[in-house]
Amino acid sequence: MSEPNPKKERKKVATTRSTSGAGFAFEDLVAADLLSKMLLDQTIDGIGCPGIGLLSQAGAAGWQIDDLICIGRDSAGTEHRLAISCKSNVQVSASGWPEDFAEAAWSMWRKADPFNRATDTIALVTRGRNVAFDRIWSDLKQWVTGANPTLALARINATSTHRRVFDSIRDPGTQGTIRPSDEETLALISALEIYPLDFQLEPSTSLAQTKQRCRSALLSENAEETDALWAALIKTAETARLGNGTIRLAELLGVLSQRFILKAHPSIAGAWHQLEALSVDHLAGIEMALPNGHVVERQAESGRIAAALGDGTGCVVVGDSGVGKSALVRRALDISFPSVVQIWLGPEALSDALNAARRQALGLDRDLAFIAERAPGQD
Repeated sequence: MSEPNPKKERKKVATTRSTSGAGFAFEDLVAADLLSKMLLDQTIDGIGCPGIGLLSQAGAAGWQIDDLICIGRDSAGTEHRLAISCKSNVQVSASGWPEDFAEAAWSMWRKADPFNRATDTIALVTRGRNVAFDRIWSDLKQWVTGANPTLALARINATSTHRRVFDSIRDPGTQGTIRPSDEETLALISALEIYPLDFQLEPSTSLAQTKQRCRSALLSENAEETDALWAALIKTAETARLGNGTIRLAELLGVLSQRFILKAHPSIAGAWHQLEALSVDHLAGIEMALPNGHVVERQAESGRIAAALGDGTGCVVVGDSGVGKSALVRRALDISFPSVVQIWLGPEALSDALNAARRQALGLDRDLAFIAERAPGQD
């Protein structure tokens, strides 16, 4: 029996959640950068769809590459995951990939769970880049992706530099005396990505780009508020890494809305503006006073509505037609919940909005639950 590896034993004891350092600070910056893309519904490189959440330190869930797992969902509803290893140095060279990363990639690639070859991708995010490696790797990715394996291997074998980088992926996958085949290695390479970022370096293009995304997400587009939003995203990433390890986009939007006035999320922006317009039209038909200008206060009833909404998630107001139910509800909301966003829909509009076949006629391309989940504003 072989002797235990002290380094591996220590890794089991000391997890990222219980430690800190410059590498973890870089990891938090990478996570915050991904969150800034989610705020704008931007496509996440590597999975080709917008992100909906992040997992941090996901080793317990079976991910060998576990620093960050970025989860996205395509237009058909299929989930895609990007397993990310974050390193606060360059890592790669003209000779190829780091051995430990390649070993972990093979280990995950060979398991059917949790990694799914059909939908998932593996990435190494580095601080800084190696120009010589970039040039060689770019060639390999072009030759491998969607190409004929025989032709791809012929091109790779034509130069020692390309074969060396190819072997830096293949050789760490050796099990006993059996090395992965060239075809297996080509398949793994097609699922591998590298993203050099320059956070913590001066000047930092990555920092400038992510701050611009934060600015675009804010209604004010104010520079000071932009810095505060970026700091909030970093803190969110750190809290997840040291806490439960989970960040969901819908929950993130709700938390951020308590501090920042965000624009409607791009995934619902069109539908949200249409709901606002429908609300304006509906509210215009609600009379708040009698023809002589007198206002019926009904403070007791307003108080009951406020109490019901404060204690639960909903309230039904019942009464005969024309007694002023809408005016009562509107007044109760305006007085007791002045900061809450109100959406008003009449019976026909609500019926159409709840019907998948008819909501398009209202200008809604999403169902109401999805719109409400990502709606701007704290409540």
